[in-house]
Amino acid sequence: MANVLVIGGSGFVGRHIVDAFRQVSNIDLTVSSHRPTKDGGLKLDFSDFVFPDRSFDLIVNAAGYGVVKTETDPVRMMAVNYQGPADYIDCLTPSCHWIQIGTAFEYDLRVSAITESTPCYPRTPYGISKWMLAHYLGGSVNAPNSTVIRPFAMYGPREEPTKIVPYLIQSQLRGHSVPLSAGLQRRDYVYVRDVAVWVVNLSLRRLRGDILPSVINVGSGQSRSLRDVGDEIVASLPKFDPKLWRWGDLPTRPNESDEFYNGSTLAEEWGFVESPRPISFKETVNYYVEHD
Repeated sequence: MANVLVIGGSGFVGRHIVDAFRQVSNIDLTVSSHRPTKDGGLKLDFSDFVFPDRSFDLIVNAAGYGVVKTETDPVRMMAVNYQGPADYIDCLTPSCHWIQIGTAFEYDLRVSAITESTPCYPRTPYGISKWMLAHYLGGSVNAPNSTVIRPFAMYGPREEPTKIVPYLIQSQLRGHSVPLSAGLQRRDYVYVRDVAVWVVNLSLRRLRGDILPSVINVGSGQSRSLRDVGDEIVASLPKFDPKLWRWGDLPTRPNESDEFYNGSTLAEEWGFVESPRPISFKETVNYYVEHD
């Protein structure tokens, strides 16, 4: 039975990965979070530099700080995204495989169709700190075998309410009018549950002996504007008032890329399958209806 650790198991991505792992037999799963969990999971906070006193065959690091606009502490960002994991990596046995949940923000987002060979030129503190760990995994003599997964814009149940998809949904559910930009910027939106299931399947393939690529992008492979995403949400809402979404009331953020998306097919070659979008948006809307 393989020993697997999921770090950041209470976060947006981590909880979906944990849910997917729990559908698998013959896995001794340990879940860690920076805060105590109700099911007795392991407390692991990279800002404390205290690590588990046991060995694992595979670790999925879904911990992250800085993707949410309220997470702005630069010291904690560097500790969680780079220094803490790097220190832990130095303690691991060479046989452990590390799967790192990175971000598309590690790349030069002035390139529209981004592949694994696109230069890494992060332009945000979050992207820089995530890229630093990926660079450490690729260059440290102490680093275990590793795979860096770089998702594009994930959406789905349990996402932080200030992110665009829950923000739009809750505006309609609560009848709150919200100011928005023109919504013309184009991004690659991918369902978090699809990513989580795929990460678990990759993990199982690695545990069976497959040699994974060192970096894999994952996204839908298409760019959609925020307005397009709004239209997809509308189809699943119980009711819709177009006046609540005030498109064009806010300026576009300075230096924001007009368009970027996953231009690689490597994830599909390694088994990534995207759910039909009407289903994934329906599941997402239903979650916020039930938890509003």
